[in-house]
Amino acid sequence: MKAAREENSTQCKKLIAALNALKIADLKMKTADINVDLVQSQPSDITKLPEVQGYRVTNSFSVLVLDKDTTRLSNNAGRVLDTALENGANFVQRMVAFRHDDADIKRDGLTKAVEDALANAQAIAAGAKVRVRGTFSLNGQPEYSFGQGQCGLTTTLVAGGEGVGDTPVIVGDLEITIRVSVTCTY
Repeated sequence: MKAAREENSTQCKKLIAALNALKIADLKMKTADINVDLVQSQPSDITKLPEVQGYRVTNSFSVLVLDKDTTRLSNNAGRVLDTALENGANFVQRMVAFRHDDADIKRDGLTKAVEDALANAQAIAAGAKVRVRGTFSLNGQPEYSFGQGQCGLTTTLVAGGEGVGDTPVIVGDLEITIRVSVTCTY
């Protein structure tokens, strides 16, 4: 077990040093999970117990890349991914993009969703040959969906842009679904 731990430590230190050498401003790393697994042989005879072949140590961590400039963010995300794979990361489970400053986007989306819902209420009333007299109930909430999970290296991004490099990373538009319910009197 000691040899497996030492090998894992050596590989992790090499990877962390390579990521730090990229000199990306505000690059952050955090341990997500550490696993130690027993590796056993596949028994060819069901009357015999499997033999211990060794141990597997897995150190999973996440990397956070922040940048408001979408092109620079995408480029740095690609650099992080390529550097990780070239320096010992043997699996990358996912990349997640999100915005830190999404309050204005949510408010704008809510405003547009309510305007659309009221216009739909007006259209319904017009079809029924009645007039909307008032609105007495408005309910709405933005909905997001982001994946969760552990990974050997997770690169978390903020915003969007065009990717370059060996593994281009292109961060797309932020998608928000807003459902609004409007109750009106006719």
